[in-house]
Amino acid sequence: MMTLEQAAVAMLPMVNEDELRKELQDQVDVAGSQTAWAQAHGLTPQYVNDILRGKRMIGSEFARLLSHERLVVYIRMKPLDVDDEVAT
Repeated sequence: MMTLEQAAVAMLPMVNEDELRKELQDQVDVAGSQTAWAQAHGLTPQYVNDILRGKRMIGSEFARLLSHERLVVYIRMKPLDVDDEVAT
């Protein structure tokens, strides 16, 4: 059975890093430049550029600047066999 928290997360729209970079680019365009957006958020223009170019991963704090929460999800690639041991 799914918990209330799991159900709430499942209903939220999820985006990948490329989509989040697109949202960042849209905000940069509105701000007028990477420098303007970076200064408005207390960051360096180089850091913002690295994020946009995919040279840096988008961390939790940066995701929050874009009104997102970073969530790491692990998905089992194959069903767990009855005989498989599960580490606890």
